[in-house]
Amino acid sequence: MSVLLFPPRSSPIGAPDHVAWLTAMAAVAVAEVVADRIGRTSAIKWPNDVRVEGRKIAGILVERPAAALGSAAVLGIGLNANLVREDFPDDLQDRATSIQIERSGMPDDRSEIAHELIRRLDCWYEAVVREGPDVLVPAWRDRSEHLGRMVCVETPVGARLGRLIDLDFRSGLVLEPGDGSPGIHLAPAEVLAVGPAEERTGLWTSDPSGG
Repeated sequence: MSVLLFPPRSSPIGAPDHVAWLTAMAAVAVAEVVADRIGRTSAIKWPNDVRVEGRKIAGILVERPAAALGSAAVLGIGLNANLVREDFPDDLQDRATSIQIERSGMPDDRSEIAHELIRRLDCWYEAVVREGPDVLVPAWRDRSEHLGRMVCVETPVGARLGRLIDLDFRSGLVLEPGDGSPGIHLAPAEVLAVGPAEERTGLWTSDPSGG
């Protein structure tokens, strides 16, 4: 699905750098729809993936068209709906999923999914236009997949390890190193990818919390 929006310049979101909050808005809307459809929790993986138990079910891409369209932005949303495991390439079958798979093989009505997604987007968009992007933060943060966990953050200068103790789609991430040193703040531009620390064998040898 592609959704064309024209954020009003007179609103709290009138600044031209609205890619971050639009990505967060779409991720929250998709995560809510997925959770309702499958009856289980869905999570947001920084910055633009929606996942179910670690498997990707949707991705979001925000683009700004030609300058002639002013403040226009396009939300590109790819949501796996009626796919079975064998529809994915072999290397993705354990890393991707769909609404049908998560509904124990029961297909869903794609038109209903699209209508519900548009309703959720409308609701969040009206709230953000009225109150500003801060209204998104609690819903986005609460669905963040790795909050409170040990993570490996890939940056342009290498990997950073620590417990993810805070994050904001505009200000970035805060990691707790676990060695008594102050928290590490990483701006969004510094974050290339976020994943569980255990996926980086040998980079994390102990959990400072004892967990």
